[in-house]
Amino acid sequence: MRPRYIIADDCTGCGLCTTYCPRHLVDDYNEGLNLTRPIHIDYPQAVPATYFIDPDACLYLTHDTCQICVPVCQSKAIDFSQKAVERKLQVGAVIMSPGFGRVPDEALLKYSYSKHPDVVTSFEFERLLNPSGPFKGEVLCLSDKRHPKKIAFIQCVGSRDIGCDNGYCSSVCCMYAIKEAMVAKEHDPEVDITIYYMDIRTQGKDFDAARRRAEEHFGITFVRSRVADVVPWKNHLKLTYATMDGKHKFEPFDMVVLSVGLDAPKSAQELAGIGGFDLNEYDFCKTGSFAPLETTSDGVLVAGAFQGPKDIPESVTQSSAAAGLAAGILKKERGKGIVVKKYPKEKKLKKDEEPRIGVFVCHCGINIAGVVDVPSVDDYVDGMEGVVYHAQSLYSCSQDAQEVLKEKIKEHNLNRVVIAACSPRTHEPLFQETMKDAGLNRCLFEMVNIRDQCSWVHANEPEAATDKSKDLVRMGIAKARHIQPLAEQTVPVTPAGIIIGGGVAGMTAALNIASQGFHCVLVEKTDSLGGNLKNMTKTLTGEDTQKLLKDLTTQIKKNTTA
Repeated sequence: MRPRYIIADDCTGCGLCTTYCPRHLVDDYNEGLNLTRPIHIDYPQAVPATYFIDPDACLYLTHDTCQICVPVCQSKAIDFSQKAVERKLQVGAVIMSPGFGRVPDEALLKYSYSKHPDVVTSFEFERLLNPSGPFKGEVLCLSDKRHPKKIAFIQCVGSRDIGCDNGYCSSVCCMYAIKEAMVAKEHDPEVDITIYYMDIRTQGKDFDAARRRAEEHFGITFVRSRVADVVPWKNHLKLTYATMDGKHKFEPFDMVVLSVGLDAPKSAQELAGIGGFDLNEYDFCKTGSFAPLETTSDGVLVAGAFQGPKDIPESVTQSSAAAGLAAGILKKERGKGIVVKKYPKEKKLKKDEEPRIGVFVCHCGINIAGVVDVPSVDDYVDGMEGVVYHAQSLYSCSQDAQEVLKEKIKEHNLNRVVIAACSPRTHEPLFQETMKDAGLNRCLFEMVNIRDQCSWVHANEPEAATDKSKDLVRMGIAKARHIQPLAEQTVPVTPAGIIIGGGVAGMTAALNIASQGFHCVLVEKTDSLGGNLKNMTKTLTGEDTQKLLKDLTTQIKKNTTA
């Protein structure tokens, strides 16, 4: 473990030390688009929300000449005596998930990348769009900070490129380019955006509907073509391309975004040597057609883009599946060494205790504040019955915001909390956990969804979205005045599962549940297992599907109980 040079438990995240640090550092997290300090935190939602010191940039650690930050830190959290620590862990399974790497530079240079500042990669453009990015979500040309009026996206940069030894489709570039283009149009509806593509590959549920929405609702232009060159032209960029009918055309743009593909991580060869598993021809982890999470080394699993290019939902699905496989491997060790989290004693509300409500309104970057006037909503609650504290938060779900929430509950003796943010489907359990950490019953909490129900559905009506947000927050406060603590109920859980469908997916799922030691019922409507697999003989890569079916059926029968 590398030293942070900060005592994490003592750091309050105030950021005072950064203002006194005399040295600047290129901000790698923001793709080098701005500067940071050797002592910094990557982004507001980082976990833990604790600063760290870059040893390669810190003047004291490199030249032994500076410790200005030490006396500045009021909590005495800076500790230059920390050393790297090597730890040996006894594990029964390993999941390889290092992510992906960048495409070769030669794939970018042919489009004038690094020759002109307004030719950017999709990763850089993503940071430009982000509210925690270098321009706080405002899209500006890097050359002169003007607002671009014409933006071009070039697809398949570094993918489907035999010259770069990347002959595969990265699968995600079409959709993230469409997403970035729509977000850019939300920032500036007047911007003209064109996407130049070879083939649009929008495989996935409702993905093509998003493409049609980008075209029909946002007015984004799609041009099937091959882009030959991008060259500086006056204070613009000139894009040369050939259309499907063989015509050569030229078009000026203010900014060009290179939709770069996903490459194997640079550490792939090193990781393969350590883990003893094989890689495929593109240096992604080698797996089988019917065992996409199992490497060629026993006990070593893989998930995410290291197995092959894929998007976030598919990576999350693979992560869950890999955890299930690992749980089967570790079945005998289940329950050993588990540490149960302890909570402070819950504060009991008196029968006649007046409500003391704290209201927190979240910016959520551009998701909410890009449409809703958050300061106006925050001011609106001032003086409402029962409200003793209210504030705004950049990201209410971030770790530092959770710490602030606990502090304010104690400081103002709050006994109820209202948070106006995004969907309770995803974040309500997080906030309820924070309530328990602060010594309050988890039910003394009300969440108002001003993202889905206001900023999203009224994206083109900021005044209406703001008025509706105020109404929803007012109703949330009214409800909070009457909510009462509830005791947590527990119910017995039957440790068993049922799988409906005895195809290859159903059989695999049933075997996975059984491998973890749980009883499982597999239901198949026909008189034999296999599903569509029964109608196949080989895969495209020549694997024997009938052998797979026989092996799975045998394993199912071995696990069968009367």
